[in-house]
Amino acid sequence: MGRVIYETINWSRKALLFYPFFGRKEKNMLYLMYVGEQDTKYVVDFGPVSDHVVQVTGDFPVKGNGFILSRLDCDDNWDYTGFRTVYKNVDGGAQFSDDGSVYVPPLPVVTFTEGPGGTIGGEKSQAVSRYEDLEVPSPIPGENFKFIGWEPVIPDTGVVSGDMTFEAKFKPVPMVTFTAGDGGTINGEKSQAVDRYEDLVIPSPVPGENYKFEGWEPEIPDTGAIDDDTSFQAKFTYVETLAEVKARKIMEMNTVQQAAIQEGVNVILTDGSVEHFTLTEYDQTSLMGLQAKAMSGMEKIPWHTSDQSEHCKYYSKEDMLLITEAAMGSVTYHVTYYRDLRIYINSLEDRESVEAVTYGMVIPEEYRSEVLADIYAAQEAQQGV
Repeated sequence: MGRVIYETINWSRKALLFYPFFGRKEKNMLYLMYVGEQDTKYVVDFGPVSDHVVQVTGDFPVKGNGFILSRLDCDDNWDYTGFRTVYKNVDGGAQFSDDGSVYVPPLPVVTFTEGPGGTIGGEKSQAVSRYEDLEVPSPIPGENFKFIGWEPVIPDTGVVSGDMTFEAKFKPVPMVTFTAGDGGTINGEKSQAVDRYEDLVIPSPVPGENYKFEGWEPEIPDTGAIDDDTSFQAKFTYVETLAEVKARKIMEMNTVQQAAIQEGVNVILTDGSVEHFTLTEYDQTSLMGLQAKAMSGMEKIPWHTSDQSEHCKYYSKEDMLLITEAAMGSVTYHVTYYRDLRIYINSLEDRESVEAVTYGMVIPEEYRSEVLADIYAAQEAQQGV
């Protein structure tokens, strides 16, 4: 853009182009004169926009008559006559043309490209002046990719101020993997590329023999976005056979029986007092010897109660016989009861009935031994008294 001065000069010939002014130093001053006017002078900027159109801006009147341009500090003059004002431009200027043409700036070019992971379908280069005139290409994600948007974001409306490029961005779709834990398998697609949980096709768990499906670990959400690769495992638990359930229950009952025996008994002594005696294996063995001493007539027999804070003391032969009788009776009951209970457990035909068995329950009559039946009868008689 050169600096121009409007001034009255002698104009006699018409220049074909303005290019002589392009490339000259800004200090070279130029004359411009409106046809038919004298002593006019304005300081403006100018520049050619095509072979036939010059753009002039500045503080000057826009008129329809021709004008002349020439250099102030040069002997040669380049005269431009017959130029006409075509239209008043923005920024306080005007276009002048020697052939009546109007220079229209080329439309900005909007270019569409695709990033890794996909392509686009449609016109990739479009010349438009407004964004609403764009025909945005269709993003086509590749396998296991998804379209996440244009970069930068394409405005819905507005003026396209210059050439622009927009890139379709794609990202990998998260991979969801399904596996089976011990005790089973799964039927179905074990690897699925999806970005929402509701789009999953969850495989079917297939428990192995004596196993049952407990659930997925972690739990699979019903809905929601999947942001990253993730995996889920089908969990199975072992289901005991009926025989295994019975064996376990019998072991449990044996443990309870042993604890009940060792807990001991309360004994009412000859003086009416009540003392408690434990029946550990050592106690049981010792009491057998003490019973023999009492039966032999020994009057003072040393023994102790279950109270660890009390000292050992002497018991009369009568009290010792009461203690040993109660101890042996307790052991006999628990041993007999446990054996009959074991027989009853083995007779049951389903897991639920076995699991319902508890130590101390009344054993059905058909599974009672003669000894247990007598014990039950004696207990009932005692309760009746």
